Amino acid sequence: MAPKGYKNTRDENNRPIIVPSDDAKYMKQAFEEIAKGIFCFEDVRRMLNKKGLVCSRNNFWELICNPIYCGKIKVPAYKDEAEQMVKGKHEALISEELFYDRIF
Repeated sequence: MAPKGYKNTRDENNRPIIVPSDDAKYMKQAFEEIAKGIFCFEDVRRMLNKKGLVCSRNNFWELICNPIYCGKIKVPAYKDEAEQMVKGKHEALISEELFYDRIF
């Protein structure tokens, strides 16, 4: 299932891929507002819920921590290989800098 801000579809070779959905604008705004440091996570979530984003508090926190929004995918550790982040084939909604600005 695609994360909020994306939808499942297929590419020209009929392979599954995710593309931005109507909720993408809300997710972009969430990262931008949090990075400004004016509002806390919960205030940003409430503002966006009033605009049309449907998201619980726990789900919102998980979404904000998901690197998929900056075009990365977490590949879990397997056998002797360590966990790593790789560039996804999907369109990033935000920059890596903005993704890391949300907390730091």
